[in-house]
Amino acid sequence: TIWYKTSLLFLFAFWFYPMLEAACFLGAIAYLWHAFVDENDPGNQYVNSITILRGLDNIWNEDYHVVHHHFPNVHWTEAPQHFALEKPKYVKCRATIFADCEQGQMCYWMFSQRWDDMTNHFVDLHYIYSNGEKNEDKLLTVKEAADYEMKLLEATPADGTNELVSREQIEMRANEHHAEVKAMLLKRMK
Repeated sequence: TIWYKTSLLFLFAFWFYPMLEAACFLGAIAYLWHAFVDENDPGNQYVNSITILRGLDNIWNEDYHVVHHHFPNVHWTEAPQHFALEKPKYVKCRATIFADCEQGQMCYWMFSQRWDDMTNHFVDLHYIYSNGEKNEDKLLTVKEAADYEMKLLEATPADGTNELVSREQIEMRANEHHAEVKAMLLKRMK
């Protein structure tokens, strides 16, 4: 039979090792897509299935993973439109959304416990800027939101019309927001 015609090394190199590698890779990716859970609502797919906006490796719009669960019959080219249509539901439950990254980076951040990097890429749809704009309209990451707040400060007239008037206050607000989001993400991963 085949055992006599091939060596064990061949079977290991071309059958067992690729199967093991694929299982590890697919296991890590499956874990990543569903690593977060809202303990008050464990079945909430907007929280326990991540969405990645502006993904660096978005093949067939797989980064709109919630759409994959809620609308499995939707063609992959229509996933961004479904995200836009369903955005109020994402906002309502503070969905697990990241941006400007890809699955490999996120697995690295999770398994190496680089929580600050992960937090910097989170898109908090509940965030409201000092000028009243909502992040649900801008879809900026936590880091981009902090940078945008600084730009708002620089563009603010010096007549005191902005309630956040100093760079220190904006930095403090950005640090508090970062800490809050990081704590939320860590709680969702327990």
